[in-house]
Amino acid sequence: MVAATDSARHADNPASVNVGPTRQAADFPFTRESAIRRLVEPAAFAFFPYIAGLTVMDDRIAAAVSKHSNFQSHAWSRLLGTIHASIVLVFGNEQEAYDMARRIHSFHGTVRGKKDDISYHANNAEAQTWVLAAVFQGACEAKRRWNPPAFTAQEEQGLYRDVKVFGTFFGIHPDVLPPTLKDFKRYWEDRLGGDQLLRTKASREMSRAVFRFQTPKVLSPLGKISQSISIMSLDPRLLERSGLRPTPSDKRISAGIDYMMRNTYGHLPFLLRTQAVPAYMATQRVLTPIARKLITSFGH
Repeated sequence: MVAATDSARHADNPASVNVGPTRQAADFPFTRESAIRRLVEPAAFAFFPYIAGLTVMDDRIAAAVSKHSNFQSHAWSRLLGTIHASIVLVFGNEQEAYDMARRIHSFHGTVRGKKDDISYHANNAEAQTWVLAAVFQGACEAKRRWNPPAFTAQEEQGLYRDVKVFGTFFGIHPDVLPPTLKDFKRYWEDRLGGDQLLRTKASREMSRAVFRFQTPKVLSPLGKISQSISIMSLDPRLLERSGLRPTPSDKRISAGIDYMMRNTYGHLPFLLRTQAVPAYMATQRVLTPIARKLITSFGH
């Protein structure tokens, strides 16, 4: 799958542009029984730095982020904002998910341009497919490392099927998404071995900013743990091309967290693990209107 790189390609192939969220995806919003809600547990959010780092390894995405985002100066707040948006998109009701997807699509429509000879458009459907691929890989990595051998081939199939449902709901044309899990794995290998990852200065700098971010806005112990887990999860080819090198500290921390999670979190009741995120959403629904009223009152 070769991604679009300029506006001319967008005009010639409308499928290469995300058309925006649709309510036509019959399986959305996801039910409690859906694979994505059962498998994306709280622990999976520890892999968001891994997902974010993979995302900006795409040269087009890195160009857009470096030119239009304040990620490097506000890494932690941006990461938390992205986690919240992802929770709403997957665990929200239909209206909440649709509103969030519409806001994201509208903002992405303003993010387009060119940097260092790389043309980008934030609503490029093929670039967004890479984002979905990174999300899928992050969720799978969390299950493989911290819930072995519970993550079965059937669960992996179900998770990928739901990721595709999410992609079409979000506005990505079905023809752009790899149709089966087997196709996805071939797509993943093609991307890792292709010429659209880590070929520019911006993508290398942005990926290092994720995996080695240093800012007072990031809680040091938590940041170090997430960095170590993320960098130790990268494919060796990406480590080599990015210039990242796991340190002895990374290896010790990652191994220690793996041991702890497998022997504690991995043995928690499944119902407890899967209800944590829905409980967060329920709390948000109660507290958000109250917070808005307080802000309005104090504003006057």
